[in-house]
Amino acid sequence: MVPAEAVESWRFFLRGLWESGLRLSEALSLSWDDESRSRVDLSIPQREKLIILGQYEKGRKNRVWPIPPGFVLLLNEVPVERRTGPVFAFAGPRGGLTDDKAVSRMGAKVFETASVLATNGEHSKRATLHDLRRTFALRMKRIVRSPLDLQRLMRHEDINTTKDYYVGDDDEHLHVVLWTEHASQSGHDGMAG
Repeated sequence: MVPAEAVESWRFFLRGLWESGLRLSEALSLSWDDESRSRVDLSIPQREKLIILGQYEKGRKNRVWPIPPGFVLLLNEVPVERRTGPVFAFAGPRGGLTDDKAVSRMGAKVFETASVLATNGEHSKRATLHDLRRTFALRMKRIVRSPLDLQRLMRHEDINTTKDYYVGDDDEHLHVVLWTEHASQSGHDGMAG
């Protein structure tokens, strides 16, 4: 399925989607240094950003977007001298995959081979590369807490998109928040009694 010479580039790509929440087309357009494409700016520590060009972004707007820390750490694994051209370059014959449909199909095959499922409550389905974006959003909602911050992070045009998909029932998280706050207010360890 994935040629041996492409395994490391695929690992880096999948980790990149997991840590960034980028859409597939955004990730494939990302460059280290090409000003005609979306690109990475790591010049100011803890203020790293992506410059996403509208032609590669779902909302068709140019955006400057703060890079989440996990993605910054991943990008910083790449030696400075190799930070040229596409951020996600797939090794393989003829330069590897560049088309988003071909990458999407290969991602689906990777997940199918690894028996990775996307689960929502009691329902499961075959995972897709877009499920990495969804998982990113669910992880980030526990960090940013504000629906408006999550909307900005996910670059949704409408807050209702964020609310419909990511700000729903999460009783387990709510229990933890409530009991943690209770313990901090009362000086207890959170246990009844």
